[in-house]
Amino acid sequence: MHNSEIEKAAERSPPVDTAPNPWAVIEEFSKSVVTLGSALLGLTVTFSSTLVGKAGGSSAMLWALFSTWGLSLAAVALGVATHAYVVRYLKNGMGARSAALCANLAFTCLVLAGIAFTSYAIANALRATRLDDAALVDRALANAPKLVGEAGGQWMVRRFVRNASANTFEVSVTSNGSKPTLQMTMDAEGTLIQAEMVEGK
Repeated sequence: MHNSEIEKAAERSPPVDTAPNPWAVIEEFSKSVVTLGSALLGLTVTFSSTLVGKAGGSSAMLWALFSTWGLSLAAVALGVATHAYVVRYLKNGMGARSAALCANLAFTCLVLAGIAFTSYAIANALRATRLDDAALVDRALANAPKLVGEAGGQWMVRRFVRNASANTFEVSVTSNGSKPTLQMTMDAEGTLIQAEMVEGK
């Protein structure tokens, strides 16, 4: 047979379907969801005591952490259910819609679990940059001599007020108990916002 005849025969032959089997794709997808969900769940549970401790009683951070666990567990369970429905469909032709539904829900839960844990991580990073009251007072006492140009002296705190709504605090300090006082406004990271000398405070 000549090459031209072979080419014509190839053109007349039906095309080969190279698309993957959709059920094989769903089954592999469910395995990936189970693997990722289990990894996230295992990682966060292993360090649960540390993660809960870092939350420091913050209800928002605790909710984010608990949501990560719940959603990861749901993603794993739905991934296993997807695999079971795929096997059932391949055996007796039943469970196709349930397999697709479980696969979609498993993916949604996995994404939400990732978002919840990311929210926890961001909140933890923001908390790490905030100073406690003692550190804020120390920062104010260290700034005072620089602001008034007086080296040395014994600086003491006369007034300390935290403004929770504005996430700032005000501290008034004096040198050796004398007047006037230096009143400073600082943010939660200890950065000076405003400073002024005030009489009679």
